[in-house]
Amino acid sequence: GGGGQDDFIAYLDDDDEWLPEKLEKQLKKFNECDENTGLVYCGMYWIDKSINVIKKMLPSHLDGYVFHELTLEYFIWTCSIL
Repeated sequence: GGGGQDDFIAYLDDDDEWLPEKLEKQLKKFNECDENTGLVYCGMYWIDKSINVIKKMLPSHLDGYVFHELTLEYFIWTCSIL
């Protein structure tokens, strides 16, 4: 980024949808972290065509260096929650 602003990448799969405040909440959380933070993620809902929640995938509460945990169990279910 330039001018003191940071650039972020946020992926949204074509079959996913974000809740209205998702990015705002994640950027707020990211900005509360120290400069070594490289990843902020959230949970997700699976919904049917009638917008009924089928399953909730709550975020794990891992923090710090999570690479090892990612190699054991992929707790980030889709790139749309990053």
